[in-house]
Amino acid sequence: MPAPKPSKARLSGLSTRFIIGWIALFVLASWAFAWEAYARTPLQGSATVDEELPEPREAYYPRHKSIAQADSWVAQYKLKAAEAVYRQVLKLNPKHPAAWNGLGKVAYFKTTSSNQNLRDQTEDLYSEAIQNFMTALRYQPGYVEAHVNLASVYMEQGRFADAADHLTQALRLRPNDDYALAKRGEWLVRQERFTEAMPYLQKAIRRNSANAGAHYYLAVAQAARNELDAALDNLNSTLWLDPVNAPAHYQMGLIYERQGSGAAAVEHYLKAVSLKPELEKARLKLADYYERRGDVTSALEQLKNVLDSTDAPDWALTDRIAKLSIRNQQAAQAVHTYRAWLNEHPDDAQAATALSVAKAQLAKQKLRDDDLISQGEAKRYAEQAIKYQPNNFEARMMNAKLDQEMGAPSPLAGKEPALVDVALQKQVFQPYQSFEKGELLLARYRFQEAEQAFRQARLAGEGNRSEMVFGELFLAKGLPALAEEAFRRVLKELPGNASARLGMAKAEDAREQSRVLVAEAQLNNRKNAVPVAILQLEKALKSNVKNAQAHYLLAQLYEKSDEYAPAADHYYAYLQLEPHAKNANSVKHKIESLKQKIARQKSQGKL
Repeated sequence: MPAPKPSKARLSGLSTRFIIGWIALFVLASWAFAWEAYARTPLQGSATVDEELPEPREAYYPRHKSIAQADSWVAQYKLKAAEAVYRQVLKLNPKHPAAWNGLGKVAYFKTTSSNQNLRDQTEDLYSEAIQNFMTALRYQPGYVEAHVNLASVYMEQGRFADAADHLTQALRLRPNDDYALAKRGEWLVRQERFTEAMPYLQKAIRRNSANAGAHYYLAVAQAARNELDAALDNLNSTLWLDPVNAPAHYQMGLIYERQGSGAAAVEHYLKAVSLKPELEKARLKLADYYERRGDVTSALEQLKNVLDSTDAPDWALTDRIAKLSIRNQQAAQAVHTYRAWLNEHPDDAQAATALSVAKAQLAKQKLRDDDLISQGEAKRYAEQAIKYQPNNFEARMMNAKLDQEMGAPSPLAGKEPALVDVALQKQVFQPYQSFEKGELLLARYRFQEAEQAFRQARLAGEGNRSEMVFGELFLAKGLPALAEEAFRRVLKELPGNASARLGMAKAEDAREQSRVLVAEAQLNNRKNAVPVAILQLEKALKSNVKNAQAHYLLAQLYEKSDEYAPAADHYYAYLQLEPHAKNANSVKHKIESLKQKIARQKSQGKL
């Protein structure tokens, strides 16, 4: 009986299995071939890494496949993988120039890594790169790429003469090498020789239109020559080839800003900063833009980022941040910024002056809170401002007004009279310190000499202050007569000056207020309300420190309260104002008696 013929469905199934089997066999064979090829990689034998090298005066280009693979990994920032290949090549051939050149590129690329730890080692990595490039050139002097790479590192170090030598050698070996041409153009651009740079860069682009560096530096040269549209075209080419090129975005921002497109410029500055946060130039441009728009907070944010990323910030940046902080009602931050600078530059007089101004501003901010604690803080900052800048008139005026508002005691309170006398005897005052000398004299109640020193300060124009400011300051010091002199000079030049007329009225009011307060103090003294009388007399002296009657009565009240030191001070002040008074001799005897009592208190440990 004949066998039945297979059905069409069965034949189709057999064909399918036959085809699948052949495909599987082909795949297995391919895997085996690939494994064999991998097992026989060029790095397996020393013969495979030896290349036929040209004569020293001829250009050298590596042809090793493993080197080419590692070079592509370097371009992709796969530095560890590339370094492993280069080192494996050197194990098989320690004199392989391309491997040494590759290790140099790895070290150089690490300096631009996003890894901050690597960037912190920049100088060491430059040295390593230079050593590796020079080793490559020692084994193969005609290595064009090694010459150009070495020139790149030298340019980063500012060694432009050395860079020029190696670029010349590279172009002598191969005049049409696009990498060498582009680097020569970059060298000329960085020397601001823009017209000379353009032919090199244009030729590099003709030789290799994908050379992003050539496009970038050609754009910089064109922008410098005011060829802005052409520069934008080349920058667009740069970003098409290298989308993460932060300097290209920065350059586009500069060009758009020059063309009046502020929004487009800011967009590119922001992109540049996002790609390269340490790009200070872009942050400074953003700060300029925000400051012009009145957005001080955003401007400060950019400047603080620059400050944080800078190892050695300059004074201009520090001062700008501090001044913007003051504008932003952050005087405390300004004080911190200036103090940090002074910690590094303790002898910087300009910074000390700036810190004084910042402390005065901080005192103003504290006063806005309008409470006793804030007043105390404000006074402390004002006194610190005077310490840093003795002729800070704004701080002195604030300090004096705070004394008035807070009812501070007499000028000698808290001071050792003997120390004041020593300071006056030394006579070490500089011309700009006449005002400080006047204050010391006033503290010692040597009124005539103090006024003379203040007049000298005004005539010298200490602090470049106006007569109006001097007038206000003298009012705050309780010297209405000197204040009137200053206001009178203003009215002589500007007869209709309302502020000066108001100042004259204030001076007269100060005298009258002082007289009224003395009368009220006498009344309270008769009522035996001594503490109230003392407070009124202190205030009377704040309005007019030369009120002799107030000094005399205050001395009596302090003596009655067994406060011998201030009593002696005010008797002394009374004698300075009324040296020929009928009771002058008795007052002198009182002072001597009080000195003896003070000495006894000191010996008993009561002072």
